[in-house]
Amino acid sequence: MAETQRVPLFIRTPAPPASQQDLVRWAREVTVAMSQGHILLARRLEEFTLQGTTAQRPTADGSRRFFWDETTSKLYYDDGVWSEVGV
Repeated sequence: MAETQRVPLFIRTPAPPASQQDLVRWAREVTVAMSQGHILLARRLEEFTLQGTTAQRPTADGSRRFFWDETTSKLYYDDGVWSEVGV
């Protein structure tokens, strides 16, 4: 299994501008930070979300992962057993 790169837990957002003249620069920095935050969230979700057919679902081990079952179109959560989410 390939080692995954550790994803940071958060993105720092810039402090509010000191003056109105800095507002455009600040808005641009906030927009960039939010974009990075969305990318970070997607990466964090990928770390513990699996998908495949029912036959491909791994053994539940309490690792708090999610598994999207493409056979049944249902989401399961690993809390020691695969529990269906949203039932």
